[in-house]
Amino acid sequence: MQIIETNHLISILIAIDIVFFVFLILFFKRLTHIRKNTLLLDEIETFEALIRDSGDTAGQFNRQLQKKVAFIKKLNQKLDKRINSLNLLLNRSNIVLSEYAKRTDGLVPNDTDKNARRKEILKLAQNGHQVEAIATKLSIPRGEVMLTLNMVGSDSAKPLNTLARQMVLEVDAN
Repeated sequence: MQIIETNHLISILIAIDIVFFVFLILFFKRLTHIRKNTLLLDEIETFEALIRDSGDTAGQFNRQLQKKVAFIKKLNQKLDKRINSLNLLLNRSNIVLSEYAKRTDGLVPNDTDKNARRKEILKLAQNGHQVEAIATKLSIPRGEVMLTLNMVGSDSAKPLNTLARQMVLEVDAN
């Protein structure tokens, strides 16, 4: 009876070993499946991190772009203000020119008028007026005033030449 029982026990042990072996195979299959899922999850996490980083980069780019657009708008506004200012100056100069043309009846000044203008420039310079003030008062370009003052060359006008040179130096310094 003992032999049957021992045979019986051996067969039970073999059956247990087979069941254990099957569970071991299933466990390894699960383990590899879990590893595959873990690798997949790791790859998904890496991809999500890349997507988040690209979203952050896009946000930074958008903010920089908005700053640039705001800066360009400010520049455009400043340019518009300058253009308006230049248009205003141009309109004023046209008004001054039309008034000058009305005053002179559109005639070009002759040599007598030029001599009178030179005398007026010299008179104002002798009275101590600056080049800018003379040009403004007589409505002539500053360069013409400076040229007239530089052209005075007689000995009697040497003090005036010195005064004119000083005025030119003052204008150049400014």
